[in-house]
Amino acid sequence: MVWAPYGSHWQDAHRICTIEALSSHRIQQICHVREGEVRFMIRKLCGSTQKVNLNTLVSELTNNVVMRMANGNNSLMNECDFLPVLRWVGYKGLEKNMVDMKKRRDVFLQGLIDECRREKATSLSSDKRESKSEGGGGGKRKTMLQQLLAAQEAEPEHYTDEVLKGILLASFL
Repeated sequence: MVWAPYGSHWQDAHRICTIEALSSHRIQQICHVREGEVRFMIRKLCGSTQKVNLNTLVSELTNNVVMRMANGNNSLMNECDFLPVLRWVGYKGLEKNMVDMKKRRDVFLQGLIDECRREKATSLSSDKRESKSEGGGGGKRKTMLQQLLAAQEAEPEHYTDEVLKGILLASFL
């Protein structure tokens, strides 16, 4: 988004990122995610009797919080998945490996989007059944990806899957 030309598309993406996904209200809504991940890290530290690399733990903590904020769960991934140069510095075939990594990253992000769509479809059908039987549904918190998909439904010409993947990728970095 930083290098995108200013225009209506940039304004929409900026609104999604700053107002809906990264606002102080939204950050407060996900405090349970941060607390849970910190609790998990502390348990991990207390259970270990060996030396620990805090750089790795803090990096893992940050990654887990961002992933849970974006899509609601921890997906198996690390920094090398999005910064392939960390893994392949000095090896032959760097360009081929980077192209392969881009394809795998694209498949991964498309999988997140498709999974969120399936969950939404499943929850909509179950919410309709619940609302008929109970007279209402629970107020489940939306993830960043769910907010992006809602924006896509409202303006599909602006929020293509490629745009959603770009915003997700920027949030991971």
